[in-house]
Amino acid sequence: VGHAGVRGLAQEVAGEQQPRGDPGRLEVVDDLGPVERRIGADGDREAEPRGVRAGCRVREDEHVLHVGQRGAKIGVVAAARGDNAQAVEQYGKALDALALRPDAYVGLARAESAQGNNDVALDYFERARQLRPGDPNTYRALGFEHYVQGNMPKAIAGFATAATLAPDDEDIWASLGGLYMVSGDAARAADAYTRSLKIKPNYVALANLGSLRYEQRDYAEAADLYRRASQMDNSDYRTWGNLGDALSAVPATASQARAAYAAADLPDDAPYKVIAFSAFDASKYSYSGAVGALIAPYKNMDT
Repeated sequence: VGHAGVRGLAQEVAGEQQPRGDPGRLEVVDDLGPVERRIGADGDREAEPRGVRAGCRVREDEHVLHVGQRGAKIGVVAAARGDNAQAVEQYGKALDALALRPDAYVGLARAESAQGNNDVALDYFERARQLRPGDPNTYRALGFEHYVQGNMPKAIAGFATAATLAPDDEDIWASLGGLYMVSGDAARAADAYTRSLKIKPNYVALANLGSLRYEQRDYAEAADLYRRASQMDNSDYRTWGNLGDALSAVPATASQARAAYAAADLPDDAPYKVIAFSAFDASKYSYSGAVGALIAPYKNMDT
């Protein structure tokens, strides 16, 4: 059975974030008139108050905030359904609301990235980072964008910074471990996965650390990690297949492998089970069993 590779890599940044805008008091203008807005040459909205008195604290124009919140929410929905052009348009409306601007830049970056506009996406991520330099989620999103673009050093740097800013976030450490693993740094990958598991046991770190141990031929520990992962999520056939692989590699546990292949919560004629059973039987030189496993789903078909 082909051993499954890294799964869940950076998955916690795949979805859009809801805007965090707070309609509370903001440092803008007092009662000297509405804020004038301009769009600079680089497309950024900047506040141009007609007159600002020191220490003035007033509520940002509620209409601007309402329009921005509505645009951000529609942007989330549009991005979720794959309409990235509309997402860009709607997130753009959120830029006028200062409280929404960092998340709007992140939303714009993701939508532009989905359309292949990688340089534009990185520019938006950088703007979000400048506005919120201490936010681990911004660095995590920036790191994921670098990963998508194939820049592993910068991807790792983004997630490493996020881990420094949020050292108790098990998901960030698990994703950082995945990046190290993909880049071939097994020692740092194991350290990141171990840190993640010390914070909170989680499926991604267990399954991927299991794959790392399997590659290092520590089959007993790999099997233990896969088994623990399957207890957290028994629906991923890759974990059961990998558990079967690890058990098969040790003579004392080889007899348990077929049960592992069969354990996933899927029909017995599911493609992965057919292939797993066939490979298991073939590996034991039971070619008749292998052929039987392959043809079983088709016995009741007319063709």
